Amino acid sequence: MKTIKRVAKNTSFLFAGDIVVRLLGLLLVVSIARELGAGEYGKYAFAIAFTSLFLILADLGLSTISTRDIARDSKLAPSYVTTVPLIKLVFSIAAMGLIAIIINALEYPPDTVKVVYIVGLLYTLESFGAFYRSIFRAFERMEYDAVSIITERLLVVGAGLVFLFHDSRLIVVVLAMLAAQAFGFVFTISLCTVKFTRPKLPPDLSIVKPLIKTAIPFALAGVFDRIVFQTDLIMLTTMKGDIVAGWYGVAQRPLFAILFIPSIITAAIFPAISKFAVSSNENLSVAYEKSLKFLTLLATPICIGTIMISHRIILFLYGEGFINSEIVLKILAFAVAILFLVIFTGHTLVSINRQIIAMRVSGIGALLNVALNFGLIPAMSYVGAAIASAVSVTIILVIQFVYLQKHLCNVNLPKLVAKPLLAAVIMGILVYLLDKRLSVTTVNLLLIIGVAIIIYGLQLLLLQVLDKREVGSIKEIFRRKDPNS
Repeated sequence: MKTIKRVAKNTSFLFAGDIVVRLLGLLLVVSIARELGAGEYGKYAFAIAFTSLFLILADLGLSTISTRDIARDSKLAPSYVTTVPLIKLVFSIAAMGLIAIIINALEYPPDTVKVVYIVGLLYTLESFGAFYRSIFRAFERMEYDAVSIITERLLVVGAGLVFLFHDSRLIVVVLAMLAAQAFGFVFTISLCTVKFTRPKLPPDLSIVKPLIKTAIPFALAGVFDRIVFQTDLIMLTTMKGDIVAGWYGVAQRPLFAILFIPSIITAAIFPAISKFAVSSNENLSVAYEKSLKFLTLLATPICIGTIMISHRIILFLYGEGFINSEIVLKILAFAVAILFLVIFTGHTLVSINRQIIAMRVSGIGALLNVALNFGLIPAMSYVGAAIASAVSVTIILVIQFVYLQKHLCNVNLPKLVAKPLLAAVIMGILVYLLDKRLSVTTVNLLLIIGVAIIIYGLQLLLLQVLDKREVGSIKEIFRRKDPNS
């Protein structure tokens, strides 16, 4: 029960922090799209997608490794906090060098190239901040994670919005965001040093080789994941232009923002399952199955609800000029529902030291995604790119799930999915009927979302989706007791 309380406490902090961050990020994206148009937003989205393919080298999966290893042995923290940033610095320089070489070789317009450079530096700093937040997570003190990430994003989004409305040039906006990110990084590293651990000098060079060796599968898996999630935008920009990429990107962005939900749940449970992996197979299996069930309960209504009111969402966020994005939103809603589970199953593989399997699965997904994009984009444009993403992540989930079925826990999938899916379908039908009767306004959109949540919650109660033990655990979490007791 102590583990349940600790995970619940950490999840609440991560949820609070990430929802603020995602809302701020969405505000910035919507503002850029509305103020600068699909073409300029397409350049911005392309810069993020392009640089992210290379900047995984700036992390190498070292943040995840650090969380896992320090969660198991806190004495590693001083040497990790000294040595890992040095490793990241070397690989970050290499990544920026690759970005410069390749973007110039592809002969993109000069303004696009400049935006790519600036966004690359911005996300490099963000990667360093993510490493220091991995220390907070390893010690299961996610309140510091929340403070850090909110501070960083407030600075970045605030600077971006000020210069967006003052100057209305994309390059000025991203420069302001880069400067703000630098201030945010200084805050994060200071918080880590003061509250958790100080660097241990000199750096422990003996751990460099083992860390890099362990990180290689993480790095390759990260590259493959970026290909799955970002290559569609890059190929759309190349084949169809900035405007089409903008239509696709604005549909992708709010859905990817929703991925904070599985990300924070996984981040909260990851230290615990990493410990269970070396101490208790029984607890690990229970944690895995319960987490899958909970994520399924969340993913199904989000998917079906988004499909039912996609038209309203696009009009509310971006206006009539982006109505072409509606079909992309529908397809990607399914892909994001699958990603709810992919994120968790991937981290579960890491927790049981099967990162090589995760890497191979991601590689299969990446190859499939590129092949599908080459085949579908010329004929179907942004719709083809969305289909390619949905198919790729589904294949990844199937392979990961089958492997974990054999090597960790045999989950009854039909039982896991049937009731949440039925509840979500009933909710979707009622939402569709309500949607047809109401005009497209902000109030009505919020009304529909509120009604959908109530309907789905009632269906879960009627179908008795949660058993008595699960209900008891939830009640225990919310009792007014010291979470550390």
